[in-house]
Amino acid sequence: APTLPPNTVTTSSIVKLPYFKRIQSTIARTTKQKISVITYLTSWLCTVGGGGERAIALSTPTEKPFSGRAVKNDVFQLMDLIVSLMCSPTNVFSNSTGRRNPDDCYLLLTADMAEFALTHGYFDAPLGFDTQALSNLSEAAAQPTTNLMSNGVMNVLARGAITLYSALIQSPLLVHVRDWLNTVDNSVRILLTTFTSTHLSPVIVQNALLGVMANDLDGRDRFEVEDDYWVAVSLRERKIVLDFEKDDSVISLTILFPAEFPLSPARLPPDTLKSQSKNKVGEASKWRTWVMKISVMLFDGHTKSVWSSIQSFGRLLTQHFDGVDPCPICYSLMDQAHKLPNMSCSTCGNRCHASCLFKWWSTQGGSTCPYCRSPWST
Repeated sequence: APTLPPNTVTTSSIVKLPYFKRIQSTIARTTKQKISVITYLTSWLCTVGGGGERAIALSTPTEKPFSGRAVKNDVFQLMDLIVSLMCSPTNVFSNSTGRRNPDDCYLLLTADMAEFALTHGYFDAPLGFDTQALSNLSEAAAQPTTNLMSNGVMNVLARGAITLYSALIQSPLLVHVRDWLNTVDNSVRILLTTFTSTHLSPVIVQNALLGVMANDLDGRDRFEVEDDYWVAVSLRERKIVLDFEKDDSVISLTILFPAEFPLSPARLPPDTLKSQSKNKVGEASKWRTWVMKISVMLFDGHTKSVWSSIQSFGRLLTQHFDGVDPCPICYSLMDQAHKLPNMSCSTCGNRCHASCLFKWWSTQGGSTCPYCRSPWST
């Protein structure tokens, strides 16, 4: 994982906004700090851009440098730095009015202010998408004659940090970002959540929903995913509706994407699940609980894409109606990685999640089938 720049040490206590402002001030004062931050951010952009899932995959007990706790701590340190850089002044309104505005920083930037800055040429790209600018700055930092003391450098660093933050909350590392939010003061949490819902979430949700529509040859907002399974997309209402039919069962499910998605997961409105099934009249409550559970797990924002979640939902329902039994260890059809039971006992034929089976063996001290207790053989 990238190395944390010096003098940007995190704290275990609940931290407030002045803490992040002090870090920003320290970085702004010295060239050495800026060079460290440039290297750190560009390394993380490469990691999250193509390795966010790999970082999670390497989080195994046998690889201590990439353990789950180590990755979590790395993300916590990164988030401290990102928010610190977002405390940098935009200089937009100081330049336009000639007076320094104490609230003129990226973390407090409103939608109107960002639009004004972009319209009048203060920003050369929409907020949060300055990867190229950060890359150019990284190349400039390698030149010994480069002057890194200007306010323009802090501007690029701040917008590069926002770019990285946007990528981070769209990666599997989102779970650690959500945990990090519990380590900061409520006012900081509100500021970052507001920033996300104002500048990033609208683009993230729109791209996700357009990505769903792109899987229809005609780009329609309602189309058949597979036989008897339909999806409808509403860009205006930020929602998708899933309709599934199988034999005598009909299921309709609505998924809403909140303003701060993916910091907050997609949610299911009250009474969103509508189902009819003659064979499950006596199990209505259990059936609804199961469908709601897999819906929440799939659309929590951790998954690779909304479209993959839609596909998984249909596949799980089909498997359920085809009689696929849940894992006898966790009693669920899918594990935390959204995988079906994938290891079968050759004696009794029951299938378990690989992750559940390995945990079972580690606690039981032997490789037996948790269902029939026979020595495991695939």
